[in-house]
Amino acid sequence: MNFSTPVKPAKPDFQIHYGMKMISMGSCFSENIGKAFQKYKFDILINPFGQQYNPLSIAYAIDRIYHLQVYTETELVQHHELYHSFDHHSDFSKPDKTETKEFINANLIQANQQLKNADVLFLTFGTAHVFSLPETDKIVSNCHKLPTSCFQKRMLEVTEIVAALDQAIAQIRNMNPNIQVILTVSPVRYFAFGIEENTLSKSLLFVAIQQLRKLRTDLYYFPAYEIVMDELRDYRYFAEDMLH
Repeated sequence: MNFSTPVKPAKPDFQIHYGMKMISMGSCFSENIGKAFQKYKFDILINPFGQQYNPLSIAYAIDRIYHLQVYTETELVQHHELYHSFDHHSDFSKPDKTETKEFINANLIQANQQLKNADVLFLTFGTAHVFSLPETDKIVSNCHKLPTSCFQKRMLEVTEIVAALDQAIAQIRNMNPNIQVILTVSPVRYFAFGIEENTLSKSLLFVAIQQLRKLRTDLYYFPAYEIVMDELRDYRYFAEDMLH
């Protein structure tokens, strides 16, 4: 008797080999996959903005990389004795404002160079939930444990996901016409807002990817979510939180 449902990904028109340069951007799943490539000595740059979960923040990061728009100290906020960027993970936060800015910009410049020369780009989306700053409507990648009253929470629309990612991929193609783009949805479930909210959020990501691939037929989708939910449907494969 079989105790799993095998998932066979569609075979792409290319193969990844050691001579390739790669870059991964997105959620913690993107980081874990990137580290697996690093373990086997592949040339890959992992999350130059740190972990990012919603597609609009990832698209905005690509826009900053494309324009090589460096960060200024005025874009940083101080909280709990650290300086933070709302576009970056807390791994980029430092006690010194100048050090934070320089670290962020060094990674931005590195990402610009890697993206220009990369053969493969992985984009992993985790959620359609976003938090924004009420005074500017700016969507943040990370709230850095600021009070919830500082943000507004909402669910993205499929149309705005598709529009943002379509523009981001256009920028990527302009920088590097030959790069292969692989899209994934993180198999990590986000239960902070409830099981039903997680399902709705993931569904919006799947629909957006489907519509995007109709616009751009040269995009490849890797069914990471499907593999974990079906083929690896066994909690022996999971971390202690039963989510990762």
